[in-house]
Amino acid sequence: MRGRAPGPDLSRRVAGGAFSTLGATLVSRALAMVQSIAVARLLDPHRVGLFAVVSYALSVAGTLCDLGLPVAVTKLIAEDRATRPGAVLGVAGRLARVVLAISLVVAGALFLGADGLSRLYHAPALGFLFRLGAVALVFSVAGGFRSAVLQGVQRIHLLAGLSTLGTAAMLVLTLLLTPTLGLPGIILAAILAEGVVWLGAARPLWRVLAEARGAPGAGDRVAPTAPLLPRAFHIAAPSFLTALSLFGAAWFVRSYLGGALGYEAVGLYQIGDATARVLMLVSGAIAVPLVPVIAELHATGRGFDGVDTILRCTLFVTLPGAIFLALGGRPLLALVFGRAYAGAGGVIGWLALAAVFQAAANVCWSAQVGAGRIWVGFAITAVGQAVLVGGALALTPRWGLGGLGASVAAAQALTFGLAARDVGARLHVSFRGVGPLLPVALCGWAGVAGLFWMGAEGLLSGLALVAGVVLWQALLLRPSEWSLAWKLGGLLALRGAPRG
Repeated sequence: MRGRAPGPDLSRRVAGGAFSTLGATLVSRALAMVQSIAVARLLDPHRVGLFAVVSYALSVAGTLCDLGLPVAVTKLIAEDRATRPGAVLGVAGRLARVVLAISLVVAGALFLGADGLSRLYHAPALGFLFRLGAVALVFSVAGGFRSAVLQGVQRIHLLAGLSTLGTAAMLVLTLLLTPTLGLPGIILAAILAEGVVWLGAARPLWRVLAEARGAPGAGDRVAPTAPLLPRAFHIAAPSFLTALSLFGAAWFVRSYLGGALGYEAVGLYQIGDATARVLMLVSGAIAVPLVPVIAELHATGRGFDGVDTILRCTLFVTLPGAIFLALGGRPLLALVFGRAYAGAGGVIGWLALAAVFQAAANVCWSAQVGAGRIWVGFAITAVGQAVLVGGALALTPRWGLGGLGASVAAAQALTFGLAARDVGARLHVSFRGVGPLLPVALCGWAGVAGLFWMGAEGLLSGLALVAGVVLWQALLLRPSEWSLAWKLGGLLALRGAPRG
């Protein structure tokens, strides 16, 4: 970037945190998938669809609770940690009180309005779920704030461990409670699992706070560059609006789908969406360390070398999995979740393609957040979600789940295109390294279309096409990317080796 001192290789700085979070994310995603499989087999698609609507309604309420402030917490703490370490504790404490107060108000409103929401969906049984969800909401928002603080101080390994602990607790509690309690058992399991995470986080979090108290100048009143709350809300506003547009669109789409095609269709779509999101493991792992690293580099005037390598690695991992799901999704879903969910095979190919674009867009979004271009990120996301909602309204009545899936893929493709253009133009990040991957992607998806046209889709054809794509990608790896791959392989091997 012109005018900036060169910074350390960004891809290698992020790799240290990404390998940790990738390992935890792999375990967490595996446990979450086991939970999804168990819930799907314990419940029918209709009840899974009802729970999906409740879940995204709670996501919207959670967004209203935190107002995007966790993103501001991560950015402000990361910046102050580099330039004003004495201010870190005060920033975290003041913003925590704001988030807690708002959470109690929103949760109370949801608790009181639960019966009205259940009448809106013509499902009286949802009233109790919404009331129980209001309690879960407070725990969830508090957990999100805790994660934001740990991400800001770059305790990535601790954050990864707590994530795994929470997912494992959620799985065990879900398996214990759902068979007897049904849908309420899932929400109760979420409440108890968050409590388990807080027990595990208490001691290390106390050490983090003790370090902040011992930082130079921690006892002094440090004059901020701008008043804290206006500064935090300035950072948080676009993040809040972005999350609101994402969760609001997801809630609307599932509610509309339930009214148009029934809640069984919502259940099928939810299972397909959850399966396709497995492809976003790498982008999710990278985003955790990438945001504070970018924020620190931006605050100290250094460059962003390595973003293209991060994006290449994301695509290397995501593309083969998406192609496999597109071809083998229907038999895979029937095998794993049960024959009742084989109908999701008609949409999972579109959702897998959308996951490729979304994983790449997440890398660009993390760079935008770290560099302070959050308003631009919100505008791009809002455009994509508008395309999603418009496409769902136009295509779902005629094409069903397939039409909705095509709308999701188009929305994510547009989002990635706009985000990459902004990051390239405004942050002076070069994406020339991504160009050689385009022929691989185009030929891979052309192969998917050809096999579908011949009626040859299935697990074996999916594996064969994926093998060709992986081999082609391997020939395009740079030496630095081979080094990162070997480092990851060695790290996983060491973690998996028996301890003597």
